[in-house]
Amino acid sequence: RTLLAAMWLQLALTITEDKEFQACKFCRALFEISTAETGFRSHREFCSDSCKTKDYRKRKRTALRLLREGRPLATVALELATKPATIRRWRQNARSSTNKSKKGSS
Repeated sequence: RTLLAAMWLQLALTITEDKEFQACKFCRALFEISTAETGFRSHREFCSDSCKTKDYRKRKRTALRLLREGRPLATVALELATKPATIRRWRQNARSSTNKSKKGSS
């Protein structure tokens, strides 16, 4: 009935049920991988939707910065492990929003 007892129980269950843990791609926190109700599918990369969104926004920001610096699109895609079509779409959307803001200020 204490936190320590609960932690010991969780450890025992983890060992006996042969659970696996994986580090979140964004924050590096560990989360359970299993087929049980409390676990996540084996190919999950993030511990939460929040980390998934933060990773997406960071990759997008980085891609646009690298493209502005003159890096080739294919190189940026490889470096960020992101499909070239996705990088192209981000670049196109960034250009469109820049053009809209320029027209609005005239």
